[in-house]
Amino acid sequence: MGDTQTVDNSLSLILLGVIGMLVLAVAVIFFFVIYQRRLFAQQEKMRDMETAYQKDLLESSIKAQEVERRRVATDLHDGVGSLLSAIRLYVLQLSPERSADDYAEILSETKSVVDTAITQTREISHNLLPTTLDRFGVIQAMEDHCKRIDKLNDDMEVHFACDKEYQFNEQQNLALYRILQELINNTLKHAQATSIDVAFVTRGNDIHFTYQDNGKGMDQNEIKALSNGLGLKSIESRVNLLRGKMNIWSEKGKGFRFEIELPAD
Repeated sequence: MGDTQTVDNSLSLILLGVIGMLVLAVAVIFFFVIYQRRLFAQQEKMRDMETAYQKDLLESSIKAQEVERRRVATDLHDGVGSLLSAIRLYVLQLSPERSADDYAEILSETKSVVDTAITQTREISHNLLPTTLDRFGVIQAMEDHCKRIDKLNDDMEVHFACDKEYQFNEQQNLALYRILQELINNTLKHAQATSIDVAFVTRGNDIHFTYQDNGKGMDQNEIKALSNGLGLKSIESRVNLLRGKMNIWSEKGKGFRFEIELPAD
């Protein structure tokens, strides 16, 4: 009788152990399934966010291109177009009935307006795609642009530095040049700065492009507003094309600093 009771107790313990293991296994499976579902949901959310982010950058890039087209159209219409209209009026005044002095004066005025139209056309062409960029690459083009801005602005000093020769492909050249243009335009319009420093430096395995001005700076709310603006969105889309990482530092009264970390390969 005692042996039977012992066997029954042993069987009960074994049965309880099996049941406990089954319960534990079911619990593990249950939690694993829940974890997997949450993981998949999180991954799906991340994919949706990435898709939305890429869409936002694409839309910003398209808007920036449209703004650039409108600017060029305005420059052509208001600048070159008006000059060509003036040239036409001068040409219409050229007739054999005019005196030699009048004829010479009209020719002189016409030549002056033609020269101005040529200068403005070259200016527009340079802003679209500088010859230096195509011939010598972005480093030389950036340096020339900095020197040009420095020369045109008496109250602004613009410095460019590069620690060695860098080679970028055509797409990278254009992206970096447009980024510099946008940054300088922002400084000239909003920063009230007296100096700009632009540099390319190698640090470890990365190339660092830095841009800094000594302007009035921004607080965190202004930086956030800038990040949501069209200009910085356009820059961000170009940084993505470069496979780079973008960082911004600014503080009220302490200027603005922008940096891109680029892979050296």
